[in-house]
Amino acid sequence: MSTKKIHSKGQEGIALILALFFLFGLTTMATVMANRLMAQHRDLSTYVNYQKCLQGIEAGIAHAKAEIFRAQNDVDNELDAAVKDGRIGLSTDFDLEAGGVPTFADTNAVTPWNSETLPELEFFAYSYDWSSDGRDNNGNDPANPDEEAEEGYWSIIVHSRMKNVSRSVEVVLQAKNVNVWQNAIFAGQGQGGGVINGNVSIHGSVHILGENLEPGDEAINALALTGSSIIANSYCCGGGSGLSDDMRDRVPAPETVDFMGELGLETVEAIVRVKNGSVSLNGSANLGLAPDITFGENDRKESLDGVYVNNNWADPGDDGIPVHVYSDNGTAAAYDLGDAMDFPTFADDAGEAHLAYYLEDFDLGTTADNEVFNGDIEIEAGGDDFYWNATTRALTYSNASGMSNMTESGTFPASPPTEGNFIWFNASTKEMVIRGRIPVSGDIRLLSGNGAQNRKITYSGVGSFLAYDGGTGGGPGNVTVQVSLVTPESTTTDANGDPVPTFPVNVIGIMAANDISLGGGAHLDLMGGFYAQETIVVDQQATIMGTIVGNDFELSQVPDVYQVMPLAEALTGDAIRMIGSEPVIVLIKVSWRELGVG
Repeated sequence: MSTKKIHSKGQEGIALILALFFLFGLTTMATVMANRLMAQHRDLSTYVNYQKCLQGIEAGIAHAKAEIFRAQNDVDNELDAAVKDGRIGLSTDFDLEAGGVPTFADTNAVTPWNSETLPELEFFAYSYDWSSDGRDNNGNDPANPDEEAEEGYWSIIVHSRMKNVSRSVEVVLQAKNVNVWQNAIFAGQGQGGGVINGNVSIHGSVHILGENLEPGDEAINALALTGSSIIANSYCCGGGSGLSDDMRDRVPAPETVDFMGELGLETVEAIVRVKNGSVSLNGSANLGLAPDITFGENDRKESLDGVYVNNNWADPGDDGIPVHVYSDNGTAAAYDLGDAMDFPTFADDAGEAHLAYYLEDFDLGTTADNEVFNGDIEIEAGGDDFYWNATTRALTYSNASGMSNMTESGTFPASPPTEGNFIWFNASTKEMVIRGRIPVSGDIRLLSGNGAQNRKITYSGVGSFLAYDGGTGGGPGNVTVQVSLVTPESTTTDANGDPVPTFPVNVIGIMAANDISLGGGAHLDLMGGFYAQETIVVDQQATIMGTIVGNDFELSQVPDVYQVMPLAEALTGDAIRMIGSEPVIVLIKVSWRELGVG
């Protein structure tokens, strides 16, 4: 009987080889996994650093923007150039205007700023003023790079670096004056009298702060439009009586813009802003006329330039998007001006006491250069002549009511003087001339007389009325206007044969420490700037060419308000001293794009 021998050493060798292969496989797998983890770690680290670069970009933009803001608002050139040149971490020796493009490698010119929370994060920034940088930034005219169309635009370039990762961004900003007179309607509190009744047509910007609302009251309507009410971006259309050729000829034509392939569209650059409170649209009320119609079907811009209402809509559609809102930026944009704007009051107009400023060189006696009118002023078309010269203290009136506190002196001048602060009204011709400041310690009433021929006063000159409670005369500072108040008809034409405007070359500003009432006639045409520290009421059909500013407002009976763009500048003069007329410059983001690394 034979037996087989088992070669155990051979089997042990095979097992060892298998074990070695297994260990090699594990080692290879572990190496691959380790490499993958390391690669993922590097990728993650790079991504994290890429994201952290954004913090440097945001910081650079914020610092540079703050410096440009200082430059725009340093009207008296009081600040050092280094704090308003828009350069962050870049030496002033680096010549940007010569086309230089600085990078982190330019250690002789670049000293990056660091983040306090991320010491390894570095950034620097520099800015271009399009109007003076020698570049054709908008691509309109290479032969004329710093053209008028580039005025007010700035570019900020920011380079940010976190360890081995760099990012660069360009932001384009537009400097815009957003003071209260850059609107058709500006309101502090909002709409105190409930919904706007009738076919209200507002042709221009509307800005409402909603300052009466407390946190949690956002559902309260700051603006409610009903019926066929509309806020439009041109002088066209709306539910009111429309703009007559007679009125249009008195004012400058609106600006034109190229938009969506159409050229030369009429626009008043209308924007709706509501800081607090909601917007309610009922019936067929619209913001904007319609979606913009292209291919030359009309000569006006239908859509609004923008709507910023903190996304508080009282009546959104089924999909949550408000209907009848036609705006270039949609309906979801939040209020965009932060705390840049406050409602101006006589006690606090951008930090200044406006009443004291307006009354400079005035008092109620005879010691100042000019005298405050002590009592109520009442001027009636078809009534009596009236002349008050605050500089010479000459007063002429006959049988006018409410002016017994003043002593009449002299005779009515056949023509208005050329100097001083005065108001001159010829009852037979119904012509009024105003020059300079006319403060009134009491009320002001501009009234219609009997008959259709006594429903209009034609005024010329540049001046302002201020009704306030001076403690000695008349009412509490109310203004009542129940007569059309217009500038003269245009009697000349320009080189194109168009009428030469008479407004706001001639302009009146009317201010009330209390309320203003515009109405009382079958139809009123009013041209000017109207301010009430409390409420503005328009209770009759009226066409208002200009701007109304009030803490709150009540519009009814088919008023039409047409913003006249040059009015804001016309109200800035020292002779007129309108409240809220100083520029409020803000920087509005136009675009944001990522560049190659720097």
